[in-house]
Amino acid sequence: MAGVSTSRIYATMLIQEESTMLIPKDIANAKAATRSKLLANRTSNEALFKMLDDKGFYYCYEIDPESNRLIYLMWAHSATTKLSRDFMDLLILDCIYKTNRFRMPLLNAVILTGLTTILPFAQIWLPGEAEPDFTWALTTLMTFMTEQIVPLPRVLITDRDLTPQRSPQAQKKIGDGSTVAIVNGMQRKKKIALETDIFMAKFDETVDSTTEDEFEERRAGLHRLNSAMGKYLDAQWWPHRTKFVRCWTDQYSHFGCRDTSTVEGTHATMKSWLDNSQGDILKVFMRLLPWWSHAASRTSLKAANDESNIPTLFRKNDNYSAIAKIITIHAFRKTDELWAKARAIVVHNLDRSVCDGTFRRVHGRPCIHDLMAIIESDDPNVKLRPEQFDRHWWLPSARNCDTERVLEPATRRRGRRFNAQQRSHQTGYGAYSTRREPLGFEIIEQNLAVERMHAAHVPSFTELLQSEDTVQYEQKFLPPRSWGYAGLRSLDEDC
Repeated sequence: MAGVSTSRIYATMLIQEESTMLIPKDIANAKAATRSKLLANRTSNEALFKMLDDKGFYYCYEIDPESNRLIYLMWAHSATTKLSRDFMDLLILDCIYKTNRFRMPLLNAVILTGLTTILPFAQIWLPGEAEPDFTWALTTLMTFMTEQIVPLPRVLITDRDLTPQRSPQAQKKIGDGSTVAIVNGMQRKKKIALETDIFMAKFDETVDSTTEDEFEERRAGLHRLNSAMGKYLDAQWWPHRTKFVRCWTDQYSHFGCRDTSTVEGTHATMKSWLDNSQGDILKVFMRLLPWWSHAASRTSLKAANDESNIPTLFRKNDNYSAIAKIITIHAFRKTDELWAKARAIVVHNLDRSVCDGTFRRVHGRPCIHDLMAIIESDDPNVKLRPEQFDRHWWLPSARNCDTERVLEPATRRRGRRFNAQQRSHQTGYGAYSTRREPLGFEIIEQNLAVERMHAAHVPSFTELLQSEDTVQYEQKFLPPRSWGYAGLRSLDEDC
């Protein structure tokens, strides 16, 4: 019953047996008795630490030496930790609230894999969101990665909160979501709704600036729209513009993930398991146990499926043969969409843009210019190669393979020989037949029958005519019968 609410247990029992005499209070009493047995003479946190040991979780905590109360706590599942060694490229940090009765924020550290799945990495309970709290969280995460031989993330994505971006433990690329909300809130305090929408639209354009000159020009435009908000942005956010403005973030491989909105669905899934926010940390842990197991199994199953199955759509294009079962299906689909655009440009002779390498650097996949070069090439050996894709898009089995794959031998193809005999297409005959081979005595009898046939002399028609044994036909001629013919008389009457 751990991790399942009383209402869900009661609903399941009603489905299985409508005439049950149990009521929800009986289920609640049984759960309370189980919890009392679990706690015994221990506190909830002491029972939590024992359960973390029993379930194989890695955990680390810190207590207040004066009050002996829990301050920080971090735990991580063993199965997701093992998978993280193959997928540690994008690590997203985001806090979730209203999960426990202590009102402690829960910092979720999740991995966005190349399979487009969310893999939970660790959860950290914090007393607040001050700079020392995030410093403890990042330091503990780095220690955990070092002990478990997990590589450091290539990109760390957080909210645009001022506190985490001042933490120096890791290089970060700040996300988009929280800054938009904060700036929007500050603007609504000062102006009416229409002016707020106009300012936020210009702010979004400024964040999406592709060059520094374009950013400075749009930044000046914000000052002209609202000088007060322009000064607020200059003081609070633009000093950290290299962390979230596109012209600076596109210098890194973030694979299209520019904010923490990716984990919002993960937060919703977690809260569906929690059911309410009135439990202690032990109750939260017990209710999230199925969520951890489901996330690990989902990522493992997706990886196994991509390694064993290739969609029929991609089998038709021989240019994908070298990357099959090496690159994830998601990267396959995105590349195939870009391939269709590249082919349309080549076939219809459309205008082409200049390649600056931004797409290849940001997304870690071949750009449209690379695909057009393959389409226009006459060499059959020029095709997509795994080296053209970032390791983020490689499947775990391909990442861990140090040597090149040993492929099946090539099929020998030869033309029809001049004196080749026609093959029988009868069922059960031929090289691929399942009919049994003849036994030894059957082969001997077949050969003897053939020899006897060749040894026997069959006379020709001429020899038969010249033979003395021929009997001549000497029977006299008999006239035709007369009976049955009208107007004819019989021979006896003439006599």
